[in-house]
Amino acid sequence: MSNTQLTTQWRIQSDSVPHLVEGQSVYAIIEPQLWPDWRATLSAYIEPLDVQPLMAGTRLSHLPNGPMFIPLNNLQEALQACVEEMSASPCGCLVWSPNTIATEAVATSLRQRLFMPTGSGETLFRYYEPRALLPLMASLSDDARKALFPLLSRLQWHDGTWMSVSLNAPVTPTQPIEPWTLSQEQLSTMQRIAQQW
Repeated sequence: MSNTQLTTQWRIQSDSVPHLVEGQSVYAIIEPQLWPDWRATLSAYIEPLDVQPLMAGTRLSHLPNGPMFIPLNNLQEALQACVEEMSASPCGCLVWSPNTIATEAVATSLRQRLFMPTGSGETLFRYYEPRALLPLMASLSDDARKALFPLLSRLQWHDGTWMSVSLNAPVTPTQPIEPWTLSQEQLSTMQRIAQQW
């Protein structure tokens, strides 16, 4: 992170430390390589620990240390453990969804965003990487954000400070998740913002 200030046109909020929100479920997406003792830490607060490999059911499901999707079960201690680790290293982000949307539906929708079409095939899209979230979210319109994450109400991440975007997910899923891609203009905007940030 640089000394650059968030601009209002990016529609990204500088937040205080994340806390539980009534009517919302919070999930952590973590990179095990960057938080090696995540399982032991979170198992101390969540029993049983429901872990879903984010790559499950994809062509990269064989990777042993891919990102993990973890329901925090609205437990303050588990959220606090994630906040502490995410504040210390870029090991993941927090995603929020109305508690009326099933955990499996949220996981499936996030899995569907792992690969993005390119001119020559598909590429892995690490949207959960905290150092990439600011340029990504800043380059998207509100409608594009909702199209990318239709079941989420909010994303939070730490990149020098806690930041978030509101996504205003519906209370229940209303339509199938559509394929999504980044335009060349959005990619250029992301690069420009990343260089500035």
